[in-house]
Amino acid sequence: MMVRSIVCQLLPRCVLTSSVFEGLIASCENGQSPPPVDVLLSVLRSLVGEFPHTYLVIDALDESGKREELMEILQDISQWNVAGLHVVLTSRKEHDIATTLEVILQSENIICIESGEVDVDIRSHVQHQLRHDRNFQKWRDDAATLQMIEDCLSNGAHGM
Repeated sequence: MMVRSIVCQLLPRCVLTSSVFEGLIASCENGQSPPPVDVLLSVLRSLVGEFPHTYLVIDALDESGKREELMEILQDISQWNVAGLHVVLTSRKEHDIATTLEVILQSENIICIESGEVDVDIRSHVQHQLRHDRNFQKWRDDAATLQMIEDCLSNGAHGM
């Protein structure tokens, strides 16, 4: 679970008050069961408050197996109003995700990178890798294969 992973990454980097840690342990039946999401979110909020700046980077929202739960978590986090919390989210444009983000974010904070300009950069990167990466060396004399690889990797990228 994403929240548990973030908590585990932040825990070693700060000094927790014993009450927060004791509450986490108690909610897990002393380690016998996983903590509930609401407890993890409470701990995460406390942890974020321990740092002058916390950057949460959550990539590929659209690939989450529990998107509805993830959208609820993001809505909760957006209401914290904690100074120094910075959140970066990436996702393909999916209706449920876009709907949630439009509610919790101001429009100037949403950047769509699925554009032709990004596709040009992706194609340029793919071309460079095909020409210079040792793993593609065996195909350097086969222009048709290189073109097929480039087209397959670039044409469907849509900014990703």
